[in-house]
Amino acid sequence: MRRVRLRALMLAGAVLCCALSASAENSVVVTSKTVALGETGVTIPILLTNDETVKAVVVPLALREQTPGAFVTSITMSFADRLPVGGALSPISFRNQYANEDGTCKQSQPGGFGTVSFSDGGPNPVVASPEGVLFARQRMFSPDLLPGTDATGSFVLTLDVTSVNGTFEIDSTCANPSNHVLFADLANLTIIPSFTKGIINIGCQCPFQTDFDADGFLSALDLNNLADLLFAGQTDIQDPNCPKPRSDCDCDGFPTVLDLGWLVDHLYAGGPAPCQPCSVTD
Repeated sequence: MRRVRLRALMLAGAVLCCALSASAENSVVVTSKTVALGETGVTIPILLTNDETVKAVVVPLALREQTPGAFVTSITMSFADRLPVGGALSPISFRNQYANEDGTCKQSQPGGFGTVSFSDGGPNPVVASPEGVLFARQRMFSPDLLPGTDATGSFVLTLDVTSVNGTFEIDSTCANPSNHVLFADLANLTIIPSFTKGIINIGCQCPFQTDFDADGFLSALDLNNLADLLFAGQTDIQDPNCPKPRSDCDCDGFPTVLDLGWLVDHLYAGGPAPCQPCSVTD
């Protein structure tokens, strides 16, 4: 595992870091889930894994709508699991919400969040996408964070969502100046964890993808129906609250012979099942 020295450890909310290599043993995973239209109090755990003892954790995140209007109206940030309030790394704790994205500070990311709007840990409104948040913990005299894996998430976002069908994502970003996703070990060395973003589906329901007779099973009858749709003008089915038509095996938005080949491969050659539209973004 390659690591480099921190230029300065986090104090007053900032960790300035140089880069960087990923380690499969150290990770940050944002939970993906499907929620109801207009649901309130949606909990999104952020799961941490560290393979050695660390004394600082910094996790800035960006929330971005993928479907216009399918987003959040309120955010609450909290600590739990291996990082409860008063537990490991607790003397310096930050839960900042960022109002705007203003600059580029990370390769492949469009910008860094730089204006703090809230840091009280309570529910606060969101008026536009994207929105940024920053979780940060560092120990001084409190216990270190020992090696381990979260069970339920050391960081938690609690969200209220809109009543618009679609998806939004929770991805890594940076908070100016140059605060990236990182862990810091006892020797002040930066550990860059792997990162898995979360995809949140609002109201998405696709219970019968490619199951034309809606019997809960994929069969030769469904294959015949798909062939009729492609070559005999049979009408496709668009399930309510589903972003893709029933026929769309590969989730590209269009019924084609590729979908037919996909279903044949699944039924007779052990190929993958049809896509899950609620987990797919365009």
